[in-house]
Parts: sequence; structure tokens; C-alpha cells
Amino acid sequence: MPAPRPVVFDDEEVFAPTEKGNRHLKSGESALSVLELQLLVLVDGIHSAGEIAKRIPEAPREAVAAAFAKLAAQKLIVSLKALGSDVDASGFSTIAVPAGFFSLAAN
Repeated sequence: MPAPRPVVFDDEEVFAPTEKGNRHLKSGESALSVLELQLLVLVDGIHSAGEIAKRIPEAPREAVAAAFAKLAAQKLIVSLKALGSDVDASGFSTIAVPAGFFSLAAN
């Protein structure tokens, strides 16, 4: 049986927690591994996957890549470069505000 191919992730890719991911963290119960939980806590929509991986130096790169893939597959995190993503760096969803909205509100 051939060895499984390593999961590859882009060191520059930035992930943000989804609403589901935030609920998962707040629930206090998890079937995630220790590494997966560490990543879910560290994912902030600002730091890249490579920067986060460096904060867990004891974890092999393949394990970190697999954990990122699993969290993304379970929709606990989302890549900010994903098409149609409306999650900004704070982890909050963005909305479109019509031009002039704030100037009208001030009057």
C-alpha cells in the first residue's frame, strides 16, 4: 500500500474562525485533537498559517497541515482567500453599506 501523500498548505494563507468554530470553542466539549484545538484557538484572521505553525514547534508540519485541512473541511475555519468569503480579519462578517449612509444618519 503506498504511503499517503502529505497535505500541503500555503504558509501565507490566512484563516479566520467561522461562527461554527467560535461556537465550538465556547461549547467546552470537543472531539478535536489537542493540535486541532490549538490551531482553532490560534486562528485569528490576521496571522498566516505559517506564523501559527511556528507557534507550535513540537508539531510536525504534516500534522499541522492535516489539522488545518480538517478544520477547514469541518467549516470551523475559513481561508480569507476563499472566493466569496465575507469574513474580515476580525473574524466578523462584513456587510455592504450604501454610499452616504453615515452622512445621512448624522443629520
